[in-house]
Amino acid sequence: MQLTSCFYKPKAKGFGLIEVLVALLVFAGGVLGIASMQLNGLGMIANSNALSIAVLGANDMADRMRANPLGTEAGAYNAIDGSESLAECTVCTPQQIAQIDAYRIKEQLSANLSNAALSVANVGNDMYTISISWTEKVKQSSETKTHRFTFLPYNP
Repeated sequence: MQLTSCFYKPKAKGFGLIEVLVALLVFAGGVLGIASMQLNGLGMIANSNALSIAVLGANDMADRMRANPLGTEAGAYNAIDGSESLAECTVCTPQQIAQIDAYRIKEQLSANLSNAALSVANVGNDMYTISISWTEKVKQSSETKTHRFTFLPYNP
C-alpha cells in the first residue's frame, strides 16, 4: 500500500497537446515567412538578370557602333530599331552593317527578354542614346522597364 500525503502532487511529465499545437503554429508561421522571402528573392533575381541582359545588349550595340565609324558618321545608326532584316551581304556598306548590327542585337534581346525593344538615337553633338525596353513581371502585374545608355562612339 502506498502512502500519499495531501501535500504531495506528482509533477507533470512531457508536453500537453496545447503546447504542441502552439509550437507547431509558431513553426509553421516561420516556415511560411521564409518561403515568402525565397519567392521574393527569386523574383528579384529574375529582374536583375533581365537588367544584366539589357546592359550587355546596350554595350554590345555600342561596341558595334565603335567598330563601324563610317556608318556612325553617316548617321546609319540614327533612329534604328533592329526590326528590319537584311539578306547577308558579301561586301556590306556601312549602312548595311548598321542594319545587320541592330537586327542581331534585337534578336539576342528578344530571345532573352519579354517584349524587348531596341532604339538608337542621335541626341546631338555626335552623342547617341541606346534604349532597351522589356516587360518585367512584378507580382500579379507587368511593368515596362527601360535601360538607356548614352555615349560618344568615337572622338572625331
